[in-house]
Amino acid sequence: MSQTFAFGTYIPQNSPVHALNAQVKIILACAFSIAVFFIESWPGMLLALVLVGLLYALARVPVRKALRGLLPVVFILVFTILVHTFSINLGGQAPPGLSTAGSLGLTQQWVIFGSFGITLDGFVRGVFFALRIALLVLICSLLTFTTSMMELMDALLSLLAPLRIIKVPIDDLAMMVSIALRFIPTTAHEAQMIQLAQKARGANFEDGSIFVRMRAWAPVFIPLFVRLFRRADELAIAMDARCYAGSVRSHLHAASMTRSDAAVLVCGIALLCAACVFL
Repeated sequence: MSQTFAFGTYIPQNSPVHALNAQVKIILACAFSIAVFFIESWPGMLLALVLVGLLYALARVPVRKALRGLLPVVFILVFTILVHTFSINLGGQAPPGLSTAGSLGLTQQWVIFGSFGITLDGFVRGVFFALRIALLVLICSLLTFTTSMMELMDALLSLLAPLRIIKVPIDDLAMMVSIALRFIPTTAHEAQMIQLAQKARGANFEDGSIFVRMRAWAPVFIPLFVRLFRRADELAIAMDARCYAGSVRSHLHAASMTRSDAAVLVCGIALLCAACVFL
């Protein structure tokens, strides 16, 4: 059975992106996420989209898996486009200080009633902001596609190591993050299995009003939460049996940053800074 939720699924490949140091990938993913919000022009956003596409091609991640990662945020993307497409003040002055990111200066408008209607420029801006959200999801998915949970945990520990000075339990934080990422695809898979089982029993998730469909989902969420709590208890017992105490752990194969990793980090940060300034 195919898994619709792609985030958190590691795909083993022999690619330059997989071989890159996990710390570098985390830093660049965070920097990219910040840079996307500073880009306010369509050329800059399209350049970011091309860059993400090239990274996916370089990592040899199937396009179908990349698109599946967007399924959980489809509602947010559609809602973002609709909010910007419809206007309640056609022909009026725009509020001062309103961001013009993604605007092409299009003046076409279609009145529905009164001052309420559709603006073509609003639709374009909605697509711009939806694309921004999609890029954030895609770059985070790429991070988990190309980095195993152990690599992510070790990288987080290394990046947060300075916080040990102020007594922050970074080992516990890294463990919680790695466990959460590990069980995201498992939980999504179980939810899909329960939904298929309920469909086999005659449950209907597509027809009826929104309240009817919400009631239809109740037999899915209840057993799903029961399984989540049961798995949490089993995991806690297993960790206790192995004497896990959250102390500083050693590693058999400690990852180190090479010169090529440092070069990629510097070039990536420089490219993102240039995009923020000029695009």
